[in-house]
Amino acid sequence: MDLKRKFLNIFKNKAEINGDIINVTEFLNHLVDFTALELIVDYFEYKLRNTEFNKFITVESSGIIFTSALAYKMKKDFVVVKKKLPITIDDYYSVSSFSFTKQEKTELFISKNVIRNGEKLVFIDDFYAHGNTFDAVKELCSEAGGEIVASAVVVNKSNESDIISLITKSDLKNFMEDVYE
Repeated sequence: MDLKRKFLNIFKNKAEINGDIINVTEFLNHLVDFTALELIVDYFEYKLRNTEFNKFITVESSGIIFTSALAYKMKKDFVVVKKKLPITIDDYYSVSSFSFTKQEKTELFISKNVIRNGEKLVFIDDFYAHGNTFDAVKELCSEAGGEIVASAVVVNKSNESDIISLITKSDLKNFMEDVYE
């Protein structure tokens, strides 16, 4: 797909890979490159075009960028899972998760009012490494009576093949081989 090829070119030119760490600060999660964002949103929209769902769900903070643009384009609501409990949320679900990026345990929260029983959700994030965040969000959705029916991430560092992603583990391997040839 042309969108993937174009994004891969941006990734090759701007990402820095050091072992398991992929630095995308200059185009994806600190400075957001408009072209990269457009390619991500268009790719996810294309891949999700036949998926029946009610809302998107993401976790603070990096996933919000892609989720908000995609939700706007697909005319869907989205839920932001909180990493700190706001004083405005009295009744909530919570779950613990280990953050690979921050190398620490974090608590995740959603209000009991944001997911309705029977709703189908699509999980969006920047990275999928070991699945800790995804598993935690899946647990929150289940507690609320919802179900995650698809997941889309920009970079999938795992062997999970059912995740929509622009960059796969295989792409990363090829990228590293190109760098060290």
